[in-house]
Amino acid sequence: MNEDEMVRLVRFALGVIGEDDELDPTVNCASTYEDAGVMTMNKGLIVEMSDGSEFQMTIIQKQAATPAPCEDEEVAPWMVMMGS
Repeated sequence: MNEDEMVRLVRFALGVIGEDDELDPTVNCASTYEDAGVMTMNKGLIVEMSDGSEFQMTIIQKQAATPAPCEDEEVAPWMVMMGS
């Protein structure tokens, strides 16, 4: 998973929570930083609530996914770090 996929996941989850659970206030809109014209290289969302409050959520990927080695295969720690 990368930052763009996480943004889509959080955006989807906000929509589901806003409709399924009776939260007060509810989510009116969740726009990506890119869609909202935010001048940043970061990925994230601007979340507007029904009571007028607004939140910014920055998504920063700490670590890329690494495939798990096969059970029969031994992998040295340096190989994992090198991406092998």
